[in-house]
Amino acid sequence: MIDVFHQLHCLNLLRQATWLPYYRTHTHIVRTPAPFSDSDVGIRLHLDHCIETLRLTLMCHGDTTPSLMMEDPESPLGVSTDFSSHRMCRNFEGIREWTRENQIVGTKAMEWEPEKN
Repeated sequence: MIDVFHQLHCLNLLRQATWLPYYRTHTHIVRTPAPFSDSDVGIRLHLDHCIETLRLTLMCHGDTTPSLMMEDPESPLGVSTDFSSHRMCRNFEGIREWTRENQIVGTKAMEWEPEKN
């Protein structure tokens, strides 16, 4: 599996964990192997693994794109940030297509699909 799909799985799992009561009672919606039907310890271990995976990814691929901060007396912090910086992104659809074409037959190398999560 290409690691970006593992990272997206982890990010989605953390998102779902913020709505834990909902996903615990709607396990038919979760595409991953029902992570919220596990014990509380099992869920915590899975979430801790995901947090560590995302931490390592952020540290290894630290984005050095500048974010412009401006004084803003109306903001509680006294500054506001302009997040509209231009970024050079990879072609994510190209990554998905390459993965589909090169995965082992019969496996689901791509667990994260936005239209199903």
